[in-house]
Amino acid sequence: AFCMRIHRWKRRFYILWAGQTISLLTSSLVQYALLWHLTQRTGSPAVLSLAGLMGFLPMALLGPFTGSLADRLPRRRIMIGADLFIAGAALMLMLQGARGELPIFLIYAALFFRALGTAFHQPCLQAVTPQMVPREELNRCAGRSQALQSLSALASPALAAVLYAALPLHQVIGLDVLGAGAGVAAVLLARIPPNPGAAGPGERVR
Repeated sequence: AFCMRIHRWKRRFYILWAGQTISLLTSSLVQYALLWHLTQRTGSPAVLSLAGLMGFLPMALLGPFTGSLADRLPRRRIMIGADLFIAGAALMLMLQGARGELPIFLIYAALFFRALGTAFHQPCLQAVTPQMVPREELNRCAGRSQALQSLSALASPALAAVLYAALPLHQVIGLDVLGAGAGVAAVLLARIPPNPGAAGPGERVR
C-alpha cells in the first residue's frame, strides 16, 4: 500500500507537469510568433511596445490579487477555466487568421486575454505542487518543475522562429489551442486534491 501511494503521487505530479509544460511551451511559441509578425508587418517600435504592454498588463495589475484568490477558490477549477479562456482567445485569433490578414487590434486583444488567463493560472500552478507532493520530496519536485519551465523558456524562441518560417501564422496560433487542451486534460487526469477550505464537488482524491 505504501508503494502504491508513492506511485500514485508521482504519476499525478508528472501527468500534471507534462501537460502544463506543453501548454507553457505552446503559449510561449505563439507569443513570440505574434510579436515577430507585428515586427515584420509594421516595423514600428510603438506597435511592438503596445503589444508587449497588452501581454504584461493583466499580470501586473492582477498579480497581487490572484494569489489570494487561488487560496480561497478551487485551484483545479481556476486552472481549467484559465486554460479554456486562453484556448478561446487563441481559437478566435486562429479562425480570423485563416480568413485573411489579422487586424492589429485583434492581436492586441488576444495578447491581453491570454495574459489575463495566465494571471489566474500561474499562482494556482505554483500552489498545487505542495498539495500533491510529500514534504520530503518537495524541494526535488519544485526543482524539476523549475527546470522544465526554464527549458521551455530557452527552447521556445528558436522553435517559434522555425515554425513561423515554415507555417502560416494561423496554424502556429492553433498550437496554443492544442497546448491549452493538453493543460486541461492533465489537470483532469492528475486529480489535484482540494486546497483547504475550497473543496468543491468532484474534487476529492481517492
